[in-house]
This record gives sequence, structure tokens and C-alpha cells, in this order.
Amino acid sequence: MKRIFCFGRGKGCTQVRYAKEISMDIKNSWNIGMKINIAGLFAVYMLTSCASTPPPQWVENLEAAFPGDKYIAVRGTSGRRETVIQEAQTVLSFYFQTQVSSSTNLADSYREQNGAVSQSVQMERRMLVQTEAVLQNVQFTAPWRNPGTGLWEIAAYINREKAWEAFSSHAKKSADELAQLFVGAREENADPFICALNWSKAEAYAAGEEFITAWSYAQILDPVRAEVLFNEVNGYRPALPREAADARRNASVYLECPLDLNGLILNAAKAAFSTVGFPIASERGRAEAVCVIHVTEGLLPRPPGTGTFYRPVLVGNVTSRAGTAVFSFDASAEVQSAIDPDLARSRAYAALAHALRDTLPKRLREGAVEAKKNS
Repeated sequence: MKRIFCFGRGKGCTQVRYAKEISMDIKNSWNIGMKINIAGLFAVYMLTSCASTPPPQWVENLEAAFPGDKYIAVRGTSGRRETVIQEAQTVLSFYFQTQVSSSTNLADSYREQNGAVSQSVQMERRMLVQTEAVLQNVQFTAPWRNPGTGLWEIAAYINREKAWEAFSSHAKKSADELAQLFVGAREENADPFICALNWSKAEAYAAGEEFITAWSYAQILDPVRAEVLFNEVNGYRPALPREAADARRNASVYLECPLDLNGLILNAAKAAFSTVGFPIASERGRAEAVCVIHVTEGLLPRPPGTGTFYRPVLVGNVTSRAGTAVFSFDASAEVQSAIDPDLARSRAYAALAHALRDTLPKRLREGAVEAKKNS
């Protein structure tokens, strides 16, 4: 190759400069071409690789990968691999809660009929607890990134057989509990008021969050086994409200309140018993049970001139016709005060009566058979 050297300025120098520029252009063009070729080959390789690697079976057909008679399976998606498992857990949790909610519509209407509004909140809490317990049996596939959407996908699944093994003991306990309550309620020669309490307790448990969620989750995990396990108790569940109502109608109560103010406590107690369905007897001798309510006004010591303060409480005891203590309840109110002593006392009794109307019906519906001594 002929080399051209030039010192100073002139036509030869210009030729050398042009020769160098042409050489650099050729070199740069070659480098760019190589880069383009490499990038193109890489893209073709990636497309060929993706096209030749099919997605997992559960992506194409979740039911085929996890048959519904053996698994409960859902799919979770996320833009980040680190959170895709959490998303799948959320979807699965929502699935269980939706299934339980749909199976508890009857219980919801039943609770509304009884006026137990707080039961709905308790049901939600129980559902969350049971869902967390069931989700301990969840398994996951390997995460897969969808090349079309760029999202990460994963399948969360529960083996029904394994989940049933873990949950069945809890379900059986709930079924056995209701069966025992039903047997106790049907006991012959029981005191009418005790009989009413037993029916009320069975009725409350059958509509309560513990039994309903146990029955519902058992149905979700294994409908066939759940039907066998709960077959007996489900046979007489529909009759419980009627049986309990009849028992309460046959358990009239006579009420006494030796210390009262304008009948506030006595009237509140009558309203509470009547709300649940217990008749109020006008004569002691005709009642199946007698309820005596003892009020403690709770006058609090205060310096002169600062007003009068009360913290009232009460205890009620119910005895059968034979004189056996069968039921008890209590109620209390916040401190009530006023400058005028009579007004302070009136406020104390009004607050105590309000507390009694709020708490006693729930206790009677729960049917807790216990008694406290007079305080």
C-alpha cells in the first residue's frame, strides 16, 4: 500500500485528510453493521426461544391442571415477581369469603329477625380466622412471566384431601356440639324455663358464627364428606327457631325489683324478656319462673357543693317454680351526676334501665344456663 506523507499545507495534504476520513467512515460503518447484525441475531434468537417454549399447562387451562374435584385453584397476577404470591393469596382468600357469604344468606336473615346486628361482625371475624387456617394448606406453582403482557402469573392451589384432613376435626366438633345441644333441649321433664334456655342456646349456636363457618368451609373443601358429617344436625336445624319460640312461650316469668325508681328497672326488664318471647306473668303463683332484680345505686362520696354522683349496678336472678336458681344476669351504667340529688338519682336509674334493655335480650338468646348469688 502506498503511503502519502505531507508536511505543511497543500493539495497533497488535503488528499491525505480525505483518505483518513474515508478510512474512518468505512471503519465506523463496519462497526455499526456488526452491532446491527448482532442485535438482530439476538432478537431472532429470543423470539425463536419464546416460540419454542410453551407456557405451563395451568396458564392454558387451570381446570385441566388442577381438576375441581381434587383441588381449589385460582390464578394471581402482578407486575412484580416479588408480589405475585401475595396477589394469588388475596384472590384465594376472596374466593373463600365469597363462597361462605353466599352460603350464609339464610343465617343472615335469621340474625336480622332476632335483631342480633353484632352477629354479622362476629361472622366476618370468624370467616377471616377460618380463611387464614385453610390458607395454611395452600401451594403455589413456579411464577411465569407472560411475554405478551409483561405480567407475572402464578397458580395458587389447595389439595382438597389434605385440607379436609386438617379441617375435619374442627368441623366434627361443631357438628357434635349442636347435636348435644339439641339432645339437651329435647330432654323430657325439664323445668320449662330451663327448657326454654336450652332451646335458645341450641338456636343461637346453630345460627352463630362458629357453626356456620365450620359448616360452610367443610362444604367448600369436600361437599360429599361435609354432607355426611352434618347430615344429622342439618336435619333438625330448620325446626330450631320454632321449637325455641314455643319453649319460651311456655316459660312465663314473674318480675320483682324491690329497689326501683318510678318502675324504670322493672319496665326495662319486662321489655327485655318480652322482646325475646318470654311471657310476663302478672301473678307470682302462675309463673314458671321468678326473676328478682337487686339494684345497687352506687352513691359516690364527694366533697360538699360538688354535686351528687352515682355509679349504679344491678344483678338479676331467676329461679324455677321449685326454687332452683337457673339463670342470672347483670348490668351497669357509667357514673351519672347532677347538682340536684334527685336529678342525679333519676339519671342513674335511667342509664341503668337503658343498659339492661341492651344487654339482657342477648343473654337470654344465648341461653347461658348459670346463676349468680345475690350481691
